[in-house]
Amino acid sequence: MITSPKYDCTDFTDVPYVDAAAVYHEEEETLTIFAVNKSKELMETDVKLRGFENYRIIEHIVLEHPDIKATNQQNKKQVVPHSNGASFVSGGRVTAHFAPLSWNVIRLSGK
Repeated sequence: MITSPKYDCTDFTDVPYVDAAAVYHEEEETLTIFAVNKSKELMETDVKLRGFENYRIIEHIVLEHPDIKATNQQNKKQVVPHSNGASFVSGGRVTAHFAPLSWNVIRLSGK
């Protein structure tokens, strides 16, 4: 379960700024969280690790750019992922700082 601040838009109310999905790979004992921050502000998000309390973060990949309209059409390396995401595990929770308007991948391992 993930918690996030919410906003209202024309068609919906209580829309979370952060949307996320998780995938568990049993053979490798990895849990991967995919998350998007739709806010123009940094979001601190709390993810409860029910059943994965002993997992540790092995990577936090971020795709972001300060210009929301930036593309790689002209400069093929303008918008590229990096592994400088800010997240940590404590007390059975992942606390993650998601950059404004960013896409994130947090990989955790139970090994």
